[in-house]
Amino acid sequence: MQLNRMKHDFLVVDSPDQPKSSLVAAGLINPVIFRYLTLSWELERNLQAAKGSYAELSRFFKTKFFHPQPILRIFGVNEYELWKRKSASPPFDTLLQPDTFEIFFDHYLAAPFGVGLVHKGGWLQMAELVKQIHAFLIQNNRLIQEDFEHKAVVVKEDGIQYKTIEARQIVFCEGAAALSNPYFDFIPFRPVKGELLTVKIPGMTDDHIINKDIYLLPVGDEMFRCGSTFDWDDLSYQPTYKARAFLEEKLREFLRLPYEVIHHQVGIRPAIADRRPVCGQHPVHNRLWILNGLGAKAALLTPFLVNELVAQLVEHKSPDAAIDPVRFWKA
Repeated sequence: MQLNRMKHDFLVVDSPDQPKSSLVAAGLINPVIFRYLTLSWELERNLQAAKGSYAELSRFFKTKFFHPQPILRIFGVNEYELWKRKSASPPFDTLLQPDTFEIFFDHYLAAPFGVGLVHKGGWLQMAELVKQIHAFLIQNNRLIQEDFEHKAVVVKEDGIQYKTIEARQIVFCEGAAALSNPYFDFIPFRPVKGELLTVKIPGMTDDHIINKDIYLLPVGDEMFRCGSTFDWDDLSYQPTYKARAFLEEKLREFLRLPYEVIHHQVGIRPAIADRRPVCGQHPVHNRLWILNGLGAKAALLTPFLVNELVAQLVEHKSPDAAIDPVRFWKA
């Protein structure tokens, strides 16, 4: 969509049969990492890009994709004291609100150690956004729906030949399928399976995203997304009883209302060993590019990384060392 807005010529090759984690992901945007109570990586930069891009896409498609919503954190033992201390000074003073007992609803949540609010959070209707972009690409003859064949790529001095297509550059945005990309096999991908449930909870308020080991994200009509799990060993797309049992056990620890499981889904997150994405040019083949490794933070990271990639492609901007794929290259 950025290339389209800038009137650059492009084609997308995308297999209709390839599983896509973007169609499963809840699209959660969380400004903090609860385990250590630290900020998400480059938070303000990424938030600013995300809000701008999602607002622009909402205007273009006449659909609201991003929903700002505070995150209600149910405290564990001694967690309140850490929140209170951190929230007293920047930058956490604008993010964390530890004294929120007045919003606590005893009839549907169990929170013996109290609750806190995280501001600047929210969620993205990622699947809906992807579907609308997909339809736009078809309508404008920008999409080739077939399996991509890496062996059909011919890298020439003046460009790329792929079957009958001639291009100046090729950008690989393959998610977890990048494990099979022979050009970027030097990147230590560590894909991780995530499973989540869609549950119906009659009488449950939808004022907040709730977090306590798992998240409970309201999507309307008393429906919630409940997730997620992390599995680095089983990378199949089959839902597992183990994951469902884990999610339901965690849900019952804080939820006092009856619920019904409507759907159980699986996605494979494209993560990288050092927990940073890759966005940039191949160290040797300067017409090959990659954008990948967004892990569980895709809704927050994608807009900035897209802006960064387009700036590299179009304006020849130097890449940020933290996301440059060359950091893994050993000549």
